[in-house]
Amino acid sequence: MLTRKDDPLLRSVCLLALTASFGVSSAHANDWTGEGSLSAGLSSGNSQTSDAGVGFKSNRDGYDWRTALEGKVDYGKTNGIESKNRSYMSAQADRKMPNNAWSAYGRTSYEQDEIAGLNSRVFLGMGIGYVALDEGPLRWSLESSPGLKMESRRVRLPDTTHTVVDDDNFAVQAGSRLSLALNESVKVANNTNVVYAEESTQIVNDLSLTAALIENISARISFDVRHDTAPLENVEPTDTTTRISLVYGFGG
Repeated sequence: MLTRKDDPLLRSVCLLALTASFGVSSAHANDWTGEGSLSAGLSSGNSQTSDAGVGFKSNRDGYDWRTALEGKVDYGKTNGIESKNRSYMSAQADRKMPNNAWSAYGRTSYEQDEIAGLNSRVFLGMGIGYVALDEGPLRWSLESSPGLKMESRRVRLPDTTHTVVDDDNFAVQAGSRLSLALNESVKVANNTNVVYAEESTQIVNDLSLTAALIENISARISFDVRHDTAPLENVEPTDTTTRISLVYGFGG
């Protein structure tokens, strides 16, 4: 474990920009495709809860390189008090092997969660990806990479004040992306991402059902599970979110 004093946000922005540009310059690349989404919710009864979220995903698939960008922001209040303030972004560039089933990739991600006491978490790694299934409507890809995880957390002291602890740790990232088109209008997807380190491990799983409405507009219902093996005091280790979203697709 190493300690550091530099700004993790500035570092993550630089890493994201570097990885995003890596591989985009393929001379024979196709156009970008992707989606933007907007979700909102409101509940009443024992508590008044409102939340909203925005997100985007974008991909560019060339002959030699495949580039993927993702970002999302979630914000919510319960009885007028902030109960959710989370942001996430990632960039990944894959260098395809001759048979297109295997690839070597570089990946970087940044996340922040004010409620969980996470000022920032940055991951930077390089690894191997493999397309396990790509048959008609079904596609399943796997990936794994060693790397560096850089965290900045707020820790409560015995006198109830807080201090900031910065840690750098060797980590291993693993991911699974499964998608199945039930028909021309409906698709199911299940994406899992794990970042393991000795200090803590984060597991995120996203299960979604997307149905086309009109032209480029779709509706989506999703269920997210986030688990941290070493949460801060008074923070639950597992967080679940159910979303209903409106999705706009572009490209393709």
